[in-house]
Amino acid sequence: MSLHGKTALVTGGARGIGFATVQRLLREGARCVIWDRDQAAIDAATANLADVGEVTSDTVELAKPESVEAAAGQALGRHGQIDILVNNAGI
Repeated sequence: MSLHGKTALVTGGARGIGFATVQRLLREGARCVIWDRDQAAIDAATANLADVGEVTSDTVELAKPESVEAAAGQALGRHGQIDILVNNAGI
């Protein structure tokens, strides 16, 4: 499966299953956007993934609509569109 040219957004992507999902998507050629509420976890994840592929991230509180709207605007501004959404975060 080739995901070259696709942009994937993974909520809760800084650790655990979300992080593993980001790794796999990157290996398949996707650009990934990590959303997580823990900035320290995001920093660690993006540092670990720097050599794997293109990763951007935002600190997002999914229970707050204004946080989601702001982060979505940033992601769309950077990438133009989101092709894949992995809704992994637990609320």
